[in-house]
Amino acid sequence: MPKRTIKYWRMSRQRKCTGGAFIKPEISQSSPVPKWLQYRYSILWKAHGQVEFTQEEAEHDLGLPRTTVRVVLSELRKAGWIKVSIGEHDIRKFTYQLKTPEEICQGMNMETEIANLKAELKALQNREAGK
Repeated sequence: MPKRTIKYWRMSRQRKCTGGAFIKPEISQSSPVPKWLQYRYSILWKAHGQVEFTQEEAEHDLGLPRTTVRVVLSELRKAGWIKVSIGEHDIRKFTYQLKTPEEICQGMNMETEIANLKAELKALQNREAGK
């Protein structure tokens, strides 16, 4: 079978397993996002926290048109800042859940950077104390 045929066969198989919807796999690693996207994330975080919400609720909270909200949610998903799942009652609808800021920092491996900075600061303090 040609590679292209295998790819489409796998996609159709995945659609059958998920009830017809093609869900992209969840991204485990987080990546930094632009300021405008961080601002939208903070608005959604204040409104929903870790509670699941729909695109319509996000449109209402952000006060943006549907197409712009789709871009915001898509970019947050690509960056690994949001979880997407199929709706319970309608498989054509998706529900979204924001990751906590702690999960995002863990995904960006910020903890190791913070630990390295703390170690450097402690070494500088020890050098100053030794003088």
